[in-house]
Amino acid sequence: MLKCKDVAHRAGEYLEGSPDKRLKWQMRLHLAMCRHCRRFVRHLTLTQDLSTSVAQFEPCSPDKSQKIVQKIRSKS
Repeated sequence: MLKCKDVAHRAGEYLEGSPDKRLKWQMRLHLAMCRHCRRFVRHLTLTQDLSTSVAQFEPCSPDKSQKIVQKIRSKS
């Protein structure tokens, strides 16, 4: 059975759809029992999805990015 450390090291491989069936079943078993690793894998998935969607946007001008930074700072 995989340990949490193993899941952390192999999560990317698992999310990319590793052809290793044994790894898939070991990961699924561990994730079924460990809420911390489920949360880690969920956050990793969200991060991958976010970075993919951000990469599709056009870069913004320095003025626009400065305005965005100011809005973020004013809300914190």
